[in-house]
Amino acid sequence: MNERIEALKALATKEVWSENQYNGAPEFDGYELDVDMFAQLIAQESIVDFYRRYLDICSEEDITVQVERYVKEHFTRQDQWLANEIAAEIRKEESVLKG
Repeated sequence: MNERIEALKALATKEVWSENQYNGAPEFDGYELDVDMFAQLIAQESIVDFYRRYLDICSEEDITVQVERYVKEHFTRQDQWLANEIAAEIRKEESVLKG
């Protein structure tokens, strides 16, 4: 999963450019991680992984309980701030699927 996280991080990294103060030409300043985009990509990837490999549709257990368990098992303590976003996205996807 770390390789996939690194790939998502690369997708969320953007070039930063500024204008040269003397001639107005664009200057490359480096790279910057778009934290919001990175969080969104991780949430999306987690939702796909959850649906493909973890969701037990035959269970009587509420989907949010399954999501909480998935997050606890697949993320470190510092990553668990994603739990609310992941659960919210899954609820949205579930409501879309139900129609």
